[in-house]
Amino acid sequence: MCSFCGYLRYLLVFLGLLGCGMDYMLRYNISVAIVAMVNNSATFSVNSSYACPAASNASSDAQSSTGAGEYNWTPKEQGLVLGTFFWGYVITKAIGGRIAEILGPTFTVSLTLGLCSILSFLTPTIADVHPLALAFLRLLMGLLQGPIFPAIYSIISRWTLPGETTTMISASMSGASLGALVALGLSGIVIKSFGWRWVFWGSGIVTLAWLPFWVLYTELHRLSKNHNQLRKKVPWSRIFKSKYVYLFMMMEFVNVWTQTIMISEGPTFLTNQVGIRLDDASKLNTILTVLAQFLIIFYGWLSDFLERREWLSMLTVRRLFQMFGTLVMVGCLMGLAFAGCDAFEVAVYFIVLIIGLPITIVTYIIGPMIIAPNYAGTLTGMMGLGTIGGFLLPLFVSLFMDKKNGWMTVFLVSAAINLVTGVIYVIWMPNEEEEWNMYEEIPESDKDGMKKNGKMKGGTLTQ
Repeated sequence: MCSFCGYLRYLLVFLGLLGCGMDYMLRYNISVAIVAMVNNSATFSVNSSYACPAASNASSDAQSSTGAGEYNWTPKEQGLVLGTFFWGYVITKAIGGRIAEILGPTFTVSLTLGLCSILSFLTPTIADVHPLALAFLRLLMGLLQGPIFPAIYSIISRWTLPGETTTMISASMSGASLGALVALGLSGIVIKSFGWRWVFWGSGIVTLAWLPFWVLYTELHRLSKNHNQLRKKVPWSRIFKSKYVYLFMMMEFVNVWTQTIMISEGPTFLTNQVGIRLDDASKLNTILTVLAQFLIIFYGWLSDFLERREWLSMLTVRRLFQMFGTLVMVGCLMGLAFAGCDAFEVAVYFIVLIIGLPITIVTYIIGPMIIAPNYAGTLTGMMGLGTIGGFLLPLFVSLFMDKKNGWMTVFLVSAAINLVTGVIYVIWMPNEEEEWNMYEEIPESDKDGMKKNGKMKGGTLTQ
């Protein structure tokens, strides 16, 4: 056993954390930038009678002295720009695990993030052309980013030891919060100092600066040589019959839906509806993302700690986590629905909401490792079908922005979705490895001969 391998694993987790951070930074940098990109004075009259009194001043302040506010995009066009990323993302994430297994997960991450950084550089230029052109660019970026999380998940899951799986996967995936911190917490400062275009140029520069370290590390230590081989043929027939796969998709949907409320639509809600200044909204987002970064690692460590101590069964721990997280999120979303124009109350609900969200992520993100570790990458990719919540939410929001109590409706519907899905997952939460984890699909041409020899059962190879 290599005595240095433990340190290699930790360095791998750290680079994976940064990779997830690049992913989220490139994904959500537009969420804050769009507030300064769009001339909201041209569209504010559409729903100004339903916004808080301070919203007009806050929206104008977001666009002062930055050369921003140059696009007269309608709320539906803005929703399209924010949402089309997920149109592409849901397609390639669904097969992202298999893509990573075929191309090699380390190469997949390098290629996709490299291309995404180029698209980030091009974003301001494309935005000058037409909102639909920008929406198409975001669609391409979504297509490229789909395989990233399954690839990183696949790499980390193969290098973890028993008793540290949840901690290491949670640590690497917590990079999403780091990326959100840069995209949301620092974008307001960048916009104030340099203009909104530097939000995209800066994101591209940071990603390109990280990329050589990832490539050099994975090449020098030959992770791909040892861990990128194709595994067995995936037992698709058994996977599609497993109820747990659909439970994971459901949980991914509701968590992406809720994240999109906070990350993608949050800046617009805080500035254009409640009337919180953009720089203050960025400070709030900084608090939220730092808290999320800490909590997702802490919850992962706590889960592994309780499992090692055997004070409670792993299933009981995860059910308690899920119930706590669901109750917190439902309560906060309902609170936001009735908070009105009280900026302090809104900020408190956002902060408490971020306490509940990471703990629910921890309960389901390790699901593929529990039921089928041999196919964890593939299952994580399929789980990505739930990311349709990322493009449905902006479209859903745009339907209510010109209506009275529009945001109240958005928050109440979101609370109901979280409650229903949370209860369902608590009841049917998986706790055992599925039998087909040790199977592989058999080509049709081989089935007859294998049946004669008694080596096949139910269309799969018996081990």
